[in-house]
Amino acid sequence: MVKKNISNKIARLHTLLAQFPSLGPFLRGSVVRLGPRKTAMLSLNKNGKTRLVYLGESRIEQAALYSKTYKRLLALTEEITLLLMDLLKAGVPHEKIWPAAS
Repeated sequence: MVKKNISNKIARLHTLLAQFPSLGPFLRGSVVRLGPRKTAMLSLNKNGKTRLVYLGESRIEQAALYSKTYKRLLALTEEITLLLMDLLKAGVPHEKIWPAAS
């Protein structure tokens, strides 16, 4: 029999994982405005180099949405990681955590 606390963690894990398909497109980066004209750009630091993509006014909202979705994905991943660490520490077998994979 699985303890109640463990059952709650497994249920929470399944709830979080169920959110992934509905997230939609995501990207890592931030919408910034640069220069004297405050030009809208998407900024991404990759391998120690900042990459910029010109957005223009028409794509700011879309890029901001994708960035926000990435932050949500990251938050979900962090919470899932902590739950799985607790379940591993408690010695819960994989079959109890994810019966569909058996």
